Amino acid sequence: MDIMESLVKNIINSEFEDIPPEAITAAKKAIIDTVGVMIAGSSVKGCQILVDYLRRWGGRKESTIAVFGEKLPCNHAAQANGAMARAWEIDDITDRFPLHPSASIVPTCLAVAEYVGEKSGKEFITAVALGQDLVIRMAFANKVSPVTSGRYNLFRVFSSTGSAGKLLGLSEEELLNAMGIVYSQMVGDGQAAREGVMTSYIQQGTISKSAIESTFMAQAGITGSKDVLQGPFGFYNAFEPDPDLEILTSDLGVRFLGTELSTKLYTACRFNHEAIDLALDMVREEELNQDSIDKITVRVPEQMYTMCCHPLDKKRHPKTLVEAQFSTPYTVAAAIVRGDVFIDELSDQAINDPEILELAQRITPIIDSECQTDLVIGSTVMEIKTHGGQEFSKKIKFPRGNPKNPVDMDGVIEKLRKCVKYSIHPFSTDQIDKMVDILCNIEQVDNVTKLPQLFVSNP
Repeated sequence: MDIMESLVKNIINSEFEDIPPEAITAAKKAIIDTVGVMIAGSSVKGCQILVDYLRRWGGRKESTIAVFGEKLPCNHAAQANGAMARAWEIDDITDRFPLHPSASIVPTCLAVAEYVGEKSGKEFITAVALGQDLVIRMAFANKVSPVTSGRYNLFRVFSSTGSAGKLLGLSEEELLNAMGIVYSQMVGDGQAAREGVMTSYIQQGTISKSAIESTFMAQAGITGSKDVLQGPFGFYNAFEPDPDLEILTSDLGVRFLGTELSTKLYTACRFNHEAIDLALDMVREEELNQDSIDKITVRVPEQMYTMCCHPLDKKRHPKTLVEAQFSTPYTVAAAIVRGDVFIDELSDQAINDPEILELAQRITPIIDSECQTDLVIGSTVMEIKTHGGQEFSKKIKFPRGNPKNPVDMDGVIEKLRKCVKYSIHPFSTDQIDKMVDILCNIEQVDNVTKLPQLFVSNP
């Protein structure tokens, strides 16, 4: 029996009452967080281009594009919303493995729930929590990081397919077929982030699109591979050999791994967050500024260096939003000069700010093997030398937002309010307050069909 059968059975048989309270809280935080970053993503040029592109396709008015308000076919609405959720590089993540779960899962669930109708808040949370659990299990089962392999988490499509199938009410046989169908539609391009192109975030919406299409095709009677994970040419033999399969089923249906999620507070690759934390803390604690600093050395693990520090000249002179997000010298310099690394610090004006760029020239990352930990992001050490000859050093093991250094529900709500300010179309204070109230109490909502309308600007 292919292990996917056990995973599908768990999705079919699990209900809200089976989910531990801490996993319900994790799912709710992810929903609130994703809505905020999705709304903020509406101001990103690539997302606006994608929305215009999808408008031209037209089609049945089934599900809503956040902020813009158009209704498009379910799969296309999810594609747009998924891209927006990922665009600012501020969606949630796991720190043990480079994975962005909710930016595909939540838009998938929003689009499908609106399409189906009559789904309760508890059913919505259940679908999100099950998708999170599946994708994190599959990530942790892999022994090679996508930063090393270049296989950028191709398995993500399975989790969104599970969430969509749960909300559609697929049978076990139909959901198995959907998993086989989506296997032929996997997407995962790590090269896009390295080159700083729009597909680095647009592909997140494509995951949602593929998942929804696969469930619809299965519901219509199309069949897909059954030995999708362990067959001779199944996922693990073809793409991720020698997985730790025990992780996939250990405490399945009892422990939900959404509790492993980290909330991101900075608009940057997660690898950079420890360095940003250190820069902000050290400048405050030692009363430093960009004029008093002679040089900064950032000691990092090899994977972080590969992703965010090399080639150094390019990282010190980012040209695009994505290049800046994946640059340690730039984000550290922006933190010191601007006091934050949020959306304003990724604007065209900020990326060309001579103060930030000049300070970035004085920031040198180096690989330090002692910074490697069981977290893929490792730990980070920052050493600052001032023009006056003073030297300061500080190390961090868990960035803000990690489960061991968590952001609570109030912090997630504060982040949502911060994100909504960057919507391409403004939201009224009353609308934001209503959004927060309903999302915080989503398990009490009888029907989430109209939920997406809360995320459409109505100032």
